[in-house]
Parts: sequence; structure tokens; C-alpha cells
Amino acid sequence: MNASFFEGTSVPLQEVMSLGSTLPFFAEKRLILMENTELFKSSNEMADMLKNFPETTFVVFVEKHVDKRNRLYKWIQKNGCITECTTQQERDLLPWAARYLKEHGKSCSRRTMEYFITKTGFQMDNIVNELDKLIGYVGERPGITDTDIDTICSGQTVGKIFDMIDAVATGENKTVFRLYADLLELKEPPPRILHLLGRHINILLQIKETGESLPDRDIAKKAGIIDVLTKGLRPVLAFLFPGVPRDHKANEYMAANMISNVLGLGWAATPAGLKAMEELKSLNHGSDIASADM
Repeated sequence: MNASFFEGTSVPLQEVMSLGSTLPFFAEKRLILMENTELFKSSNEMADMLKNFPETTFVVFVEKHVDKRNRLYKWIQKNGCITECTTQQERDLLPWAARYLKEHGKSCSRRTMEYFITKTGFQMDNIVNELDKLIGYVGERPGITDTDIDTICSGQTVGKIFDMIDAVATGENKTVFRLYADLLELKEPPPRILHLLGRHINILLQIKETGESLPDRDIAKKAGIIDVLTKGLRPVLAFLFPGVPRDHKANEYMAANMISNVLGLGWAATPAGLKAMEELKSLNHGSDIASADM
């Protein structure tokens, strides 16, 4: 009754104005949540409307894209609060995840934490979910190892997801529900299971749409498999090229070069290798003498 939600670009501003100007009913506050409205990318009267809202009305905008020159953005910056939520870099996630483990009486080596990040990705909610599973799995043992990660983290989950897709395709309903129960036992939330199912089915559809005449390496490129494998190479690169900072652009190009060569993508390997050498030269202060990493 005192909470309203609007989504999309076709927001009825007059209705928002009416709701925002109305005092809450048997409550102290009224909430209006607006998502992906693109009001921060165009000229509109929203800023003028907010000026007239009573103090009991709170308006929350959730936007993917904003123009910081927009009048509405400037008004909120001056009179409200703006929080920018961005994907964290690996260099920030590693100490953050280590602190989370420490709060629960657990620890692991930096290399093990790097391996963990390559398995979970950079989404913090997913990292917390996987850390909670690890903490519960190791029990009273204080240390977390690579074996624990292989046993309990997303690698096992993804394998069961593929098994579920196979079981659905062959009509094995009992197997589907058994695998679903296994995932729940691994503390995978149902929304994440649904997301992973949709993601892998989408990859299969992409491969199907490429046509049977394409070679395997081209299908891998179009399906995004190369990008996934590139992330998995980060611990290897850190070992082979200790002089290159972990978050440096050179790592990305070197990984792309290695994966492209393995898959036979010579046309993709050459430019990636040249870019990697340019980045390594910048680390070598532009010297024409090759460094150890080069």
C-alpha cells in the first residue's frame, strides 16, 4: 500500500507525482522504486517533481546507464544520495574474500584464493554463497585447500547442471529431481540453479544456430568458450610470468594468445600476441632489450 514499483522507460510520471505527493497510509514512510527508467539520459520533469514531495516519500532509482550531466542526476547528487555499484577487480576481491574467511575462523593461501576466484567469477553475491558452502564443508578444519574448492564449488554444480540438461532431453524425470535435490544439498539457491540452466541451454542454442558447417574452433569462439578458458588461465600466468602484475592488461592478451593457439585460431592468436608484447614492453619502460617475461 505504501510501496510502489515502476520498471522500464514508459514510466507514468503523473502517477508517480500523485503517489509521491500522498502521505503514507498508517505508516511513517512511502517508498517508490524505479528501475531502468532512463530518466537520467533525457530531459524530463522528474527533478521538479522530487522538489515537491513530502519528507515521508523516499524515491529509489536503479539505473544501468546515467548521464552525470543530467539535471535529475545533479539534483539527486546535491539533495540525496548516489551509490555507484560496479564489478570489483580481482585485486580487490582477494583481500575481501580473505577477510570474510578470517571472520569465520578459516584461511587459505593467496594462490588457493586466486584459484577460487577463477571458479566463482567476480560477482560478490556468488562469491559469498560459495564461501559459505566451503565454510560449512570443512567444518572445524581451519584451512581451505584446492581440493575443497574442486569438491564443493561451482565446478561440481556446473557438472550437475549439464547432467540435468541431459536428463531433461532424454525424459528421465527421476534423475532430474535427484540432481536437483543434490544441488539443494550443496546449498545452491533455486534462482541460481534456474540461472545456470538457462545459461547453458542458451550456449547450446548458440552452437546450434551457428550451423553444422563451421569448424569446432569457430563454434567455440562464437559460444564464448574462449573467454571462459581465458579466466581459468590466470593462476598459470601468475606462475609463468611473476614479473607481470596480476591485474595488468598483458595477462589478458597472453591468455587469449595461448587459448587461441590451443584451439587452432591462428588469426586470433597473432594479434593477441602482438598486443601482449606491446604491454610487456610498457612494463619494461619501453626498452628495446627483451625482459625475462617477454
